[in-house]
Amino acid sequence: MKKDQLFAAPAEAWEMMFDFPPPRFLRPGADVRAASAAVLVAVPFWGFVCGALPALAFAATGTFLPRFGNAVLFAAAMTVLLTAKDSGRGFRLLPELCRAMFSGAEPEAVLPRLAPRRMAEISDLGSTLCAFLTLGFWLSAFTYLGSVGATLWAVPVMLADMTTQAHLLSLRDLRSGAPFLQVSREERNRLWIPAVFLMLFPALAYPLAVLVTCGVCGAFALAARQFAEERCGGATAEMITLAGVVAELAALLCGVLLIR
Repeated sequence: MKKDQLFAAPAEAWEMMFDFPPPRFLRPGADVRAASAAVLVAVPFWGFVCGALPALAFAATGTFLPRFGNAVLFAAAMTVLLTAKDSGRGFRLLPELCRAMFSGAEPEAVLPRLAPRRMAEISDLGSTLCAFLTLGFWLSAFTYLGSVGATLWAVPVMLADMTTQAHLLSLRDLRSGAPFLQVSREERNRLWIPAVFLMLFPALAYPLAVLVTCGVCGAFALAARQFAEERCGGATAEMITLAGVVAELAALLCGVLLIR
């Protein structure tokens, strides 16, 4: 198998999940395309990598930095990563959703039209409060996890985010009318095999927390897909990004509540 063919699926998965280009060695030739099912299955592996690398890095810096100082550094780095991976769209969509819910509009009417405002435009009280609460939760939750030596919990957080998004990628794009990824139901369900396998690594340290997180985020992903199909007739890229952020916050909350 040629290098271009080997890296085609991970490169396309990277391009769907991140707003910055993949490393040069991952970029396949312009005429090389991966099967959609392979792209879908590759997504959880990027979630694992994006969680494992910071966890390992800050486990290493913890050998010479004070525990609390290392925890604060870990929290700041993870907050930057979560914001930067999608150019802040997920972070900006949460206040948008908050504002829409305060208006009393029906979710199926609001979600397909959801679009992120620039931070400078978020001035209403509900949206501003939501933005500060999200940022504060990220920082405080990751600081707590770092202070108890649970930097490995970054792995379930990133896996929950990306696997949830990947589960929704076979939905019909409300703008183009075509699926984001053309895969069968069986191929979509295979996505959960690598996701659960990769969850086994943090499960060695936090079995109960991982079990609860898998249940919560799996149920949310299924419910989000059913809602999008039955109530909206499909999804937008913003809806999928927002679902990933909600799953990520749920996984982070499970870690805070269940890891001591």
